[in-house]
Amino acid sequence: MGPPTPDPYLLQVLRSSEFAAALTAVVVTLVATWGKDWLATRRRRKGRWGALRAEIELCRKTADGFLRGTILAPTYRAPTSAAERALPELIGDAAMTEEEAKGLLLFFAEVASLNRALDRAQESDKSGLGDPLDALALEERAGTAKLKAVKLVPDGREIGRALGWHQGALDNIRDLYTPARAIVDAHLGK
Repeated sequence: MGPPTPDPYLLQVLRSSEFAAALTAVVVTLVATWGKDWLATRRRRKGRWGALRAEIELCRKTADGFLRGTILAPTYRAPTSAAERALPELIGDAAMTEEEAKGLLLFFAEVASLNRALDRAQESDKSGLGDPLDALALEERAGTAKLKAVKLVPDGREIGRALGWHQGALDNIRDLYTPARAIVDAHLGK
């Protein structure tokens, strides 16, 4: 007598359970990979939003310090590294709406403009040379920088009023800080 012949029904059951096991393994692998990628993306986005919030606060503090200080041409600048890296990545990932992108881009464009104005004021600062034209240029360029800085703090109009600015200048101050901070807070929670 030879080996027993397997029951065709049993072979069918074995084959179907092997298929089910293979299919289950594929599904579990796909879900695990997708879940791992999703969590990694979520962590990266949270880190990018956190970096933007930190940089927005540092920019606010830099602008506020310049506005309240007495140095017309400080050597410090508002930071921009997080915006330069995180903002394009978040926009590219479609992690924000068009309006949110506009609010953040306006804020950081004003930061860049402030930094350029501070650079120009620094160029005018010939400290101690006594040339009245240099002093006038420094005053003018520092004034331009202050016009940029007031947009980066929530109380810019009050600061402008305290600096003795006329009503026309005060009417043109647009608070860019508050909307930018609200955007990142909405993505991170307070």
